[in-house]
Amino acid sequence: MGNRAVITMVEKEGENFFDNAGIYLHWNGGSESVRNFLLYAKMQNMEHCQDYALARLTQVIGNYFGGTLSIGIGVVKEMDFNNSDNGLYIVDNRFNIIENVSFIEHDENDPLWDELPLIKLLEAGIMEKVQRDIEPYDKEFDIQFLKDINSSQPKQYQFNVRTMRKLYKELTATK
Repeated sequence: MGNRAVITMVEKEGENFFDNAGIYLHWNGGSESVRNFLLYAKMQNMEHCQDYALARLTQVIGNYFGGTLSIGIGVVKEMDFNNSDNGLYIVDNRFNIIENVSFIEHDENDPLWDELPLIKLLEAGIMEKVQRDIEPYDKEFDIQFLKDINSSQPKQYQFNVRTMRKLYKELTATK
């Protein structure tokens, strides 16, 4: 049970992401939440190289959840990225969603299933990568969720509502 997802970051589209670090979300893994976590990181100008950008995004999400549960860090291939909820988000270090994918298992009884890494299962046609839909922007939901994210961050990094609305308008204008 949950609303699970894994987020990973790549330097360039098409890069093998299975050995990259990932953020596991047990809750708030839907595209509308993930998109707003990413948008908040953009608002905070947290774009850096892949490692630092992923660390800052993890910090924002961890501050939002608080407590000691609901978020994890690991290597993508060892995480529950092929869950039945929201799958895997592949994002760039500028916090843009490149794709949201799941994987369909064609033949779990294939003798290669337990012997090959996922990338080889994909290449062999035993698994198939499937694109998932990304929810469109919803200004009312987004602004409220961004306010919730903002209020969970350290005071010195919080925006006032007017600034947040201005940044939201700028960052979503071409979307």
